Amino acid sequence: MSDIVRATLVFGELTFLGYGLLRLMGPTEARSGERLLLGLALALGLIPLALFLVLLAGGHLGLIPAWLVLAGGSLGFALWIAHAYRSGWSRPRNSTPHMLALGSPGQVFLVGIVAVLVIEKFVFASIQGFSFPAYFWDTVANWNYRAKILHATGRLDLDPYSNAFLGGEMAHYPLGPSLFRAWLATLLGKWSDPAVAFHSIVTYVLLFGMIWVRLSKRIGWWCGLVLAYFAVSIPLMTYHAFAGYADLLVTFFLTACLIYCFEYITARDAFSGHVSALFLAAVLFTKNEGIVLILPALTITVLIAAWSGRVAWLSAVSYLAIAIGPVVPWIVLKAYLGLSYAPTEANAGLAFHVEGLPRLFAVVFLQGSFNLFGSFFLLTVWLLAPLWWKTEVGFLALPVWLFFGAILAAFLFTDNYEFLENQMSINRTLMMAMPSYVYLAGVSFGRKWQREGATNSPQ
Repeated sequence: MSDIVRATLVFGELTFLGYGLLRLMGPTEARSGERLLLGLALALGLIPLALFLVLLAGGHLGLIPAWLVLAGGSLGFALWIAHAYRSGWSRPRNSTPHMLALGSPGQVFLVGIVAVLVIEKFVFASIQGFSFPAYFWDTVANWNYRAKILHATGRLDLDPYSNAFLGGEMAHYPLGPSLFRAWLATLLGKWSDPAVAFHSIVTYVLLFGMIWVRLSKRIGWWCGLVLAYFAVSIPLMTYHAFAGYADLLVTFFLTACLIYCFEYITARDAFSGHVSALFLAAVLFTKNEGIVLILPALTITVLIAAWSGRVAWLSAVSYLAIAIGPVVPWIVLKAYLGLSYAPTEANAGLAFHVEGLPRLFAVVFLQGSFNLFGSFFLLTVWLLAPLWWKTEVGFLALPVWLFFGAILAAFLFTDNYEFLENQMSINRTLMMAMPSYVYLAGVSFGRKWQREGATNSPQ
């Protein structure tokens, strides 16, 4: 129990540390609660990048010690208190459409049910994560194994013939998740499975909170609550909340990246652009899918936004530089060491596997990994697709669909079809895009009701 309490304190300090750093990024309309979410979220993504640079330079994990986190967190907490005091602890004015406001007893009942279900998900994930050591194969053999090696050695072994090379097994995977867990164990003074499980549980809570907060600004807080719950209630994601896999981290970083990229493009908000770019950097250092599948989708989206005049070319180039720049040392190191981006060299070949189409349909619509998402997907495409090429919502739809397309291409047009056939990774990869799609659907519903309200209003 003491390990869990100490880990809670670490994440609390990271929240305020991140909040303080965000205050340095300039003015924004984001309120304190959203900044706290962003503070912790960016800490989860950027601390591994900082640790990697420290280790690559020959340093050790202890060079970012607990006292430094405590000092930074305390300063961030003071800034938060000062800001709250100056703003008078005021609540935001409700500017959502009237039709989306909570009013009827039925809506109140629905919100109550959803709130109970959300709490149940968090409690379930916490009990599982805190009560049992990690037992899923990829966590035991890769993410946590490499974290334990890094924690034990405190340094980065660059000898390809060493058993501790880049943390041990599966050296071609990015080090982000393992580095953060090794550093957390270093702060605590020992390896603790319950404390390390906090990494996944906190990410799960952040995913829910981010979708809810951002959708609340567009469709009302209770509609946002329902869709945020729908996003995190996908059965496979509930298990990832405590399993310790890195896929949930990719899911969260990608969702946050797209949420703020949409704000950056449509509102020309520099703060949102910086935040989105930093989340993209975090994605690139979490799993290989970040560089292979996600980076092309975001690059195309930002360049199209610049070509259409939505953002300036210099701004678009700056966005990509902020996102890619921190990961360049890792990309160069992989190239120098000849590390693959495919799971194995055997999966790097090209081939069209038409037999994968019925398997893909079964995974999405007939099995239990995604529950009602398949039906939700078909219904929302039918209702909302026209908005995606007629309105600015297309700048959110574009990267979501490009990522879906990249996933299909990877599993149907390469020898990664093996992982569709045996379902070792197709479910997890599809899961990465689903919360982003739910957010897209929520934004689209808000835009559709707004257009219909304008059309039906008296002249």
